[in-house]
Amino acid sequence: MPDAATHIHENYGQFRPQYAGQADDLSARYMRANILPCVAAARLAKDARILELGPGQGLMLNMLRQQGYTALEGFDVCRDYADALQRQGYHMHDASSLEQLLGTLADGAYDMLIAVDVFEHIARDQLVAFLLGFRRKLRQGGRIIGQVPNSSGLFGANTFLADPTHVTPFNEISVQSLLRGCGYEQVLVHDVRFPPSWTNMVRSLVRQVIFKMCYGLMKVVGATPVKHLSHLILFEAVAPPA
Repeated sequence: MPDAATHIHENYGQFRPQYAGQADDLSARYMRANILPCVAAARLAKDARILELGPGQGLMLNMLRQQGYTALEGFDVCRDYADALQRQGYHMHDASSLEQLLGTLADGAYDMLIAVDVFEHIARDQLVAFLLGFRRKLRQGGRIIGQVPNSSGLFGANTFLADPTHVTPFNEISVQSLLRGCGYEQVLVHDVRFPPSWTNMVRSLVRQVIFKMCYGLMKVVGATPVKHLSHLILFEAVAPPA
């Protein structure tokens, strides 16, 4: 009998929610509004080594290439995705697991790891082991930037449950605890921003009011209070001095 986890990851295109393919353009606009500003804020040289974990069809890698970054690498356990990106000229690491991937990477070689909608696909013990190991692969001051579904967000559970390959839920508290527990510093969590438009500016203002009301309600009923309530949350963290 084939290993279920291996089958799911290697054939992710078949398990991917049906709406996801129709939302690639929307995903690209969200990435431009959220991930690219985080990358720009790091002020990396254009030849900085950037590894994307789980690049899928390459939306983020293509954006970074368009921005002029040249040392772009990827790792995806889905063979079809990895082969397609390799044909587009990206250096795709050939490994069957995160543990095997770590064994192929040089210490202190990377400036940034990007993981957009990836950590929720990884079992928590494996994720901890990877984050502990990858900390050594980052240069001093190197960054991890990513995005996960927010299980504490309004309708965030919809996002998590829609994909049968999601195994590890997160909210702002667990993301911060995970990264700090693995030795990273300057951990920040943000709500995702809507792509810029007049309509989305109004949506952002309305959302801000709703989120503040929900936060107040949590405190009234004695629930664990979380301020970030968008269905997805962004995170950033910095590798400490060696």
